[in-house]
Amino acid sequence: MNRFVIIVLAAALAFGACKRSQTAKASQKAEEQVATGKPSPPVSKADSPVLYPARDKGKYGLIDKTGKMVVEPQFKKVLDFTEGLAAYNDLATDRWGYIDATGKPVIPAKYNLAFPFADGLAAVRIGAKFGCINRAGDLVVVPKFAGISQFSEELAATLFEQDVQGTHVRAWGFIKPDGLFAGALTPKWDGVGPFGEGIAPVRVMTKKWGYMDKTGKMVIEPVYESANRFAEGLAAVEGSIPQHNKWGFIDHEGKYKIAPQFTLARTFYEGLAGVQVDEKKWGFIDKNSKMVIKATFDDIGPFNGGLALAKVGDKERYIDTTGNTVWEEK
Repeated sequence: MNRFVIIVLAAALAFGACKRSQTAKASQKAEEQVATGKPSPPVSKADSPVLYPARDKGKYGLIDKTGKMVVEPQFKKVLDFTEGLAAYNDLATDRWGYIDATGKPVIPAKYNLAFPFADGLAAVRIGAKFGCINRAGDLVVVPKFAGISQFSEELAATLFEQDVQGTHVRAWGFIKPDGLFAGALTPKWDGVGPFGEGIAPVRVMTKKWGYMDKTGKMVIEPVYESANRFAEGLAAVEGSIPQHNKWGFIDHEGKYKIAPQFTLARTFYEGLAGVQVDEKKWGFIDKNSKMVIKATFDDIGPFNGGLALAKVGDKERYIDTTGNTVWEEK
């Protein structure tokens, strides 16, 4: 996944949020609901990408920032580079591994699913369970969880499931790099998103979405229908009535900086955030709520190194921050 998740594994483009309705779930849950099998957009910006996955005639290769194909299409899927490696789906075996910037496999394709690296670790699925590997390919967190997101701020949203005396227990918490749940962040939430700027969106059992700090303390009350991670000082949230379920952006005090007005909204990256208008097309706004790239796309991903993946019909393309097309699938 790319940071855009490109067409997450099968069909739907998924990014960012914690969403109650089926419509929004189809396009917004990649940042936190890992158990669905959809990798989330990288939340670590330790390195700036120089190559981007690009599809040609049904196969993925790698292009540079100018749109030149530098690694010929040969993979079933490639996700974004993070920390020098990219998860790839092998065309022959349908298994996942990791390639370097030359397109060479450096961690064998042996996983049922693999997510991008962050904080030196990557979540992988072996059989039905998720664990984590390091950059050498060593298994450092035993596969025993129903889902693990990318690490962010040294914590990873993790789905724990277990049958207890005939009752199926299912809840989200956060693990540390050692695979143990962190302090007060043991599984107790209906849903969670990744930590950003010290806080994480969580859905309190039977309640709505709010934000908590790393001690588990709620710092923004759970009053939202949906909530994304914080980045660049803002987070996209879906308001309840009287906001009529529109999306806007709040600051760390829970105050709206961009009023609820969008059908869907995603996270700010590189000063721009994707928004959907009129339940149809996607474009990008800046932090003044100005539509700087017109809403003409069927789906979009976040900007990463000056480029964002966009979809028009069934075709993918990369655009720059002015909205101009740098590369387009033929």
